[in-house]
Order: sequence, then C-alpha cells, then structure tokens
Amino acid sequence: MIVVQVEDAEHWIAQIKKFVSAFSWLQDSFVLDFYINNHWSKLPTLWKEFLPTLTPNDLADLIDLEKQRLSTIIPYFRTVPPLSLLAFKASVSVLSLSRTFSPLKLKQKHTNNQTEVHPEFKKLFHRHVKLKKRTEVVNTANILSSLCTETGSTHVYDIGSGLGHLSRYLSYGCNVQTTCVDKIQDFGQSATKFDKELESFLIKKSISGASPPSHVCLTLELNKHEQYFEHLSHQFGFTGLHACGNLSPVIIHNFVNSPAKFLVSVGCCYMKLDDNGFPLSATAKHHDLKFSYEALEVACHANEQYCERLRNGQVRKLMTHSYRAALETILVGKGLRRAGLKGVPHTEQLEFYEYATAAISRVPNLTIDNSELTTPYIKDCVNDWFKVVIFYSLRLLTANVVETAVLLDRSLFVKEQVPNSNVEIIPIFNPNVGPRNLAIVCVK
Repeated sequence: MIVVQVEDAEHWIAQIKKFVSAFSWLQDSFVLDFYINNHWSKLPTLWKEFLPTLTPNDLADLIDLEKQRLSTIIPYFRTVPPLSLLAFKASVSVLSLSRTFSPLKLKQKHTNNQTEVHPEFKKLFHRHVKLKKRTEVVNTANILSSLCTETGSTHVYDIGSGLGHLSRYLSYGCNVQTTCVDKIQDFGQSATKFDKELESFLIKKSISGASPPSHVCLTLELNKHEQYFEHLSHQFGFTGLHACGNLSPVIIHNFVNSPAKFLVSVGCCYMKLDDNGFPLSATAKHHDLKFSYEALEVACHANEQYCERLRNGQVRKLMTHSYRAALETILVGKGLRRAGLKGVPHTEQLEFYEYATAAISRVPNLTIDNSELTTPYIKDCVNDWFKVVIFYSLRLLTANVVETAVLLDRSLFVKEQVPNSNVEIIPIFNPNVGPRNLAIVCVK
C-alpha cells in the first residue's frame, strides 16, 4: 500500500518516463510478431547469450519481483547474469507498485464489525459467482462497507455493475444501500432477476432486513459530469470493480466533480484507453507520458501467474506463443496480419501442423497446404519456442511499470482536483487470483 503524495508521485512519473524511453522497443513488441520482426535480435548481445542458459524455473526467478535480492537468485544460475539485465530488473522493481496482497493488513485497515454475513446468503451467492470473482467481490465490499462507516455515507453507486454481484453482496451481505449503474439494459434485467431469486431464497429462510440494490440504466461520459449525482440528498461513494478502459477515468471524473465522499476504483483493459482516458494528470501530460496499444495490452497480464506456469511444470503449455507467432509468418504472406483465430486447447500435445489446421478452421476462404506448415524455416521457428517464452517474460516485467504509470496518473489527477483528499493505492486481493488487484482508494 502507498499513500499518494504529490511530490513523490511527480518524481515517480518522471523516472517512469525515462524508463519508457529506454525500453519502449520491448514494451511495444507484440509477441505475435516475434519471427516476422525478429524480436530476438533486439535484445542486447550479452542478454542473448545468457538467457537461453536458463531453465524455466530460473526464468521465473528472474522475472519474479518478489525475489529482488540478487543473492537469492544468482547462485542458482549457471552463469553470472549480465549487469545490464540485473539493472533492468532492479529498475522495474523500483518503479513498480507492490502487488503483494496482505489479508491481515487489509482486514486491520478496512473492517466493519457491525455486519455479519449470513451463512445462508453466502451459500446462494456462491452459486452464481466463480471463486475468482467471489474473492474480488468480498474484499471490495468489505472496503466499501468500511468507508461508508468512516465517512458517514449510506449509499454506494456501483458504476459498470454488470450482473450486479458486488452490489448484491453489499446490499444483502453488508447491509449497505447500493445502486447499480450500467449502460447495458440487459445487464440490469439479468441482475434484477438474480436479486429476486436471492430475495425469495432469503424469505424462505426467514432472513430479512436488507433491501435489494436499485438499478439505473445510464451512460456516463468523460469530461461530462453526470447531473444525476449532483442533487442527491444522501451521503454516497463510487466504486468501479474492473471498470473497462475509459470507464475508470469516467468514474474518477465524476468523483472529483460530485459530492461523493469516497471512491474505490479497480481498472482493467488498459489497451482500450484513448487520449481522453490517459494521461489525466497535469504531471503526466507535462512529461508527455504515452503508451502504445501493445504496451497497455501487456499491462493487463499477470507476471505472477506466468511465474507459476514456469515453475509448475507447465512451461510446454506456453509453446502456444511460438506456434501462433510461427503461423503468423504464413498468414502475413496471405494478407491476414493479426487475424482472429480459433483458440486451440492442449497445444503442447500437438504438432505444429495440427495446431495450425485447427487454429485457421474458422477463417473463411483460407487454405494452407501441409507443405507450407512443414518447411525448414517453420521447423526452426518451432524449435526456438523457448526464446519466445523468454522474450514474453521480459515484456511482462515492463507491464508492472506501465500499470504503475496509469494508476499514479489517475491518483495524481484526483490530488490535483481535490488537494485535501486522501489517496491510496492498495493491493486488495491475491494477484494469482485476480491479476488486476490494485485499487485506488480515495476519501475526500
């Protein structure tokens, strides 16, 4: 957790800009184009000599930011890593927000002992919500409930609420009045259906006292403060759990321009941000901090989950990166650059020609001769599959810096607009469960 201080954050942004200038070639290199653009040749010579000597477990240790002390990893490498590679990792570590989740710290800071969630409610709630989403919802709801108590608020507006799982848990599990706000009417109708099912279940179990969430179909726009929130008579706060692309900046704009007392914002789909959604702050604009689509896209992936795959004997499942990049060399020759293909399960069990045949099966008017799939060049590409994994792993390290820049920019924007606000960036669940686990928590 960090408490955002303007001067520190401004310096942080300036240092990130320097890092981006030095490593944009890595951030902007789509793995799909690995063979087409010869990405391996872009690495420093000493890196190219050292990295292929690593085992999958070594590679996981290299990109694991929790293993920051060199003394814990260097003795296990066959050769000493290049100093420039270690400096690269150290720079990423210094410039990245910590994503380490501490349940105890979160519980100590954000608890609301007034409400005990009924076990029967939990039972039904679990029916509709997968474990990953369940953890995210419960932790976010506990923070929101705590902030309601802290600020004397009685209501939470869940922006981009989708099927309303968070709002439902807040209403029935935490006894907090909640309104779901979503521009897609079908989501509201489905959410209402789930509400009624839950209400009926609770009545049968003689459990009462909580009111269901209300639902509003509303389109919020960037740089247009929504009049809906201006004249509310109750104290309230905003939340957006994995609000996609520009929706997170929209929520932040509405927070700073409304009477809202608090905000809990967890973003996602950074590659869908446009120039209106990033950068927001004067500091980031001053430094002309911008990212390509490719850099923002890789920031949506999880370093932690990739490390697990490298360590747990699942590395051959990552061959799919190489297979797809090799297939791209054929598709480009047919005028189909970055075409959407069918996902192919269990790639590690397939020969390349089997994978390629399955992947292109839904592309209309496309045929590829078997001879094209078994050329010496394609065989060389497939045999070099671990180099693709190495390159992708290095890109994942830069992802942490990109996400940090986006979240610092949003936090600085709040501090610029509401100077007396308290702004924190907190890991609110395990990144191995939910990759986008960093929440911006603001209180006016």
